[in-house]
Amino acid sequence: MSESESENKIEFTISIVTNLWRRLYNRNARQFELSVSERRVLVAVDLMPNVSQSTIALYLDMEPQNLLRVIDRLEAGDYLERRSTPDDRRVKTLHLLAAGKKIIKDIYKFGNKFREVAFRDIPTDKLKQMELTLKNIEENLLTANF
Repeated sequence: MSESESENKIEFTISIVTNLWRRLYNRNARQFELSVSERRVLVAVDLMPNVSQSTIALYLDMEPQNLLRVIDRLEAGDYLERRSTPDDRRVKTLHLLAAGKKIIKDIYKFGNKFREVAFRDIPTDKLKQMELTLKNIEENLLTANF
């Protein structure tokens, strides 16, 4: 295998594993009776309390109009609520409600079990190194001038 083929292989491997992870995770997470987008928004709001809708749209790479529909459904289901900010009433922040907090716990519990299967037989030090490496790649890409 040439050096060029080896370099391209990692991109392919990352893509394959990411797609497989997403497909299997989503197939097995149907128990929550929420769409993939709804789960992603709830998790993002949990990880970034008081986050604005526009920040969530950027973070999740969602079109604002699509995000609004997802938020509308989550708000109708009493999972979260929008609040105006004191500085600018046009800016809405998102906040989990009791039902959202409960389902987030269930989603995280499911995620822990999923990771146990995915990371079986992989030593902890290798997983930590992988996470650091992926964070370095993320930072490199975020600061790149393409």
